[in-house]
Amino acid sequence: LHGRVGVRVLAFEHPKFEDLLDVVVGRAGARLAYLMIPKPRSADELARACAAVDQASRRHAIGRDIPLHALVESPGAL
Repeated sequence: LHGRVGVRVLAFEHPKFEDLLDVVVGRAGARLAYLMIPKPRSADELARACAAVDQASRRHAIGRDIPLHALVESPGAL
């Protein structure tokens, strides 16, 4: 409808997290309204996932920050 899309990626600890992130940002980058980061187990893990998103955004020359939605399912991530 508006040419925007939100995408839930794999959990950060998944071995294919960065591969999927690279594909999603590379193919949909400018149209990404947000990325959902599911199941962070700690604030540190969430920070590392955010850094990986920022790196993918720079690698694909998106030219803006991609908003993130953290789906917290564990009190350890708070």
